[in-house]
Amino acid sequence: LADRIGVKKVLTAGSLILAVCAVPLFQWVDSGSFVACLTSQIVFAIGMAMVQGPMPYAMVQMFPTQYRYSGIAIGYNVTLAVLGGTAPLVSTWMVHQLNDATAPAYYLVVLALISLVAAIAMKIDGSTEQ
Repeated sequence: LADRIGVKKVLTAGSLILAVCAVPLFQWVDSGSFVACLTSQIVFAIGMAMVQGPMPYAMVQMFPTQYRYSGIAIGYNVTLAVLGGTAPLVSTWMVHQLNDATAPAYYLVVLALISLVAAIAMKIDGSTEQ
């Protein structure tokens, strides 16, 4: 999909899906229905695939060749450690503070909105269709 319509468009759409759908899908999962859980997981998987699938290409395009390896390594791994590593702690704290089992969705919305802004600001096209 990213090859056909462009990396930036796919990243933007995936971030938007996650930002808009996170809270309702978390609430739907909390209903306890198998169909709700399965459908929610499929929508989350689609949104995450739209963000994570084209990400390697986008990161390669963001750095000049001489700094590419270090730029990608630092950018990806620091973000993953700081945000991904603390996500369970932050989510547990939010559930406790807000007394709401769906509170981690708010964290996901904030991060998806940051990703959306970053995707919109990207200076790459990424369409490789010929």
